[in-house]
Amino acid sequence: MREKNKCTAQHSTAQHSTAQRIEYLDALRGFTMILVVLTHVSIIVFNAENEATFHFYLKQFRMPLFFFVSGFVFYKENFKWDISNIITFLKKKVPVQIISPFIFLLCYIYIKEIPLANALTDYSKAGYWFTFTLFSYFIIYILAQKIFDLLNIDTKYRVIFLILVGISLYYNFPINLLFRAGIPSTILNILGLTRLQFFIFFVCGACVKKYFKQFEYALDNTLLTAIAVATYFIVNIFANTSNINHHIQNSISLLLAICGIIIIFSLFRKHQSTFSQNNRISNTLKFIGKRTLDIYLIHYFFIPFGLHEVFPFFANNNVPVIEFIASLLVTAIVIAASLAISSVLRINNTLAHYLFGANK
Repeated sequence: MREKNKCTAQHSTAQHSTAQRIEYLDALRGFTMILVVLTHVSIIVFNAENEATFHFYLKQFRMPLFFFVSGFVFYKENFKWDISNIITFLKKKVPVQIISPFIFLLCYIYIKEIPLANALTDYSKAGYWFTFTLFSYFIIYILAQKIFDLLNIDTKYRVIFLILVGISLYYNFPINLLFRAGIPSTILNILGLTRLQFFIFFVCGACVKKYFKQFEYALDNTLLTAIAVATYFIVNIFANTSNINHHIQNSISLLLAICGIIIIFSLFRKHQSTFSQNNRISNTLKFIGKRTLDIYLIHYFFIPFGLHEVFPFFANNNVPVIEFIASLLVTAIVIAASLAISSVLRINNTLAHYLFGANK
């Protein structure tokens, strides 16, 4: 009986740990989504893109962190990528990653009077590039796993190969080869191939999920986090990337992105008990984290364009704190409006399923 109670207690502790991990991950996703909207607001509303703004530093790890979390969530332990599972996966992801964003894209460019051809050939897809690019990452990862299975490659070599592919894409080596082969940039933009530089962070997220116990151990030793913090600040203070080789610039950017990811992930993991509690900040971040797709698809409709012309102070003066506070207030309004529309659309289960991938 005592042994049974001991096993039950251990099982309960494991469940509690898993629940905490999910909750702080949801909070981390929510924080990342806020960073994305904040950056869009800073650029579009206040025209803040210079080095004197917070946006300059957030940009160093914002999208890498978003793709890192996406890779972390994507990875499933001991999942077999056979034909049946691939078909099931595509049936679930194509509507959410391709069809739904394309519908929102059509609505957005109609309102903003942007020609469809311009939107499709632009590398940013009028802002809707993320879901299409993430879907291409899914395909690359799945194809790689199928090749690994056919060649019967060991797991550790699979990880190494994917990281090498990610680094190659980060430095744009394959894209440069396609350019030299005479393929126009327009075609590459339509296919989304000019946004493959973030694949390395998607792979890193999947690898961390695969070896999460080892990653937690490294974070618990605090040395990894200390090195990341020190490196991030030293490089930002002393590195001058204006007159150096393009590949060295990319290397510095990669280093800053990895350091930023480690710092933010470590911060949220350290305070995971806070995010398991029922408080306003925790609940807000977790709710935003569960609705990241909704917010991403909807928030562009609520960002006020050209506000810097109405309030020229932000365009003519570099006051980072004031610009950040103003951007944060507008971001809160944009996210709240996006969540309100999301809640209305989710009233209908069919819309919720096909637009946002909610379970029927």
